[in-house]
Amino acid sequence: MKNINYLTLLLISAVLLFIMFFGKIYTSYTPFLVLLVITFGINLINLFLINHKNIQLRLCIYNTIVLIAFQAWIIIVFYQLKVSLVKFPVSMIFPIIAAILTIIAIGLLRRNIAAEGLMKVLKKNKKNKKI
Repeated sequence: MKNINYLTLLLISAVLLFIMFFGKIYTSYTPFLVLLVITFGINLINLFLINHKNIQLRLCIYNTIVLIAFQAWIIIVFYQLKVSLVKFPVSMIFPIIAAILTIIAIGLLRRNIAAEGLMKVLKKNKKNKKI
């Protein structure tokens, strides 16, 4: 279960790195680049918080909110610039893909936290010979 959670976090990092290196639209506009670096940094911190599941869960929720706001801002900017649908870059949907993967990671983290809590209760009951 833990490996699946870290796999999704690594996949989110890969998507964000792909946007940073191959999304020339985002790197040319400084606020987009700043948001991209912030979300990548949050996700990188999240990868190293192995034993702190509650903090990891909160950071994932915060990262999802930032990614959804980032996606909304991208859509607003592109429609204000009157970019036609022919020039619609595929990389424009990558922040929402990263947000969806983060939501999946949130579900896996919640499941891990619940399983660890159940194991603590079972060990305590077994120690007290209530089972």
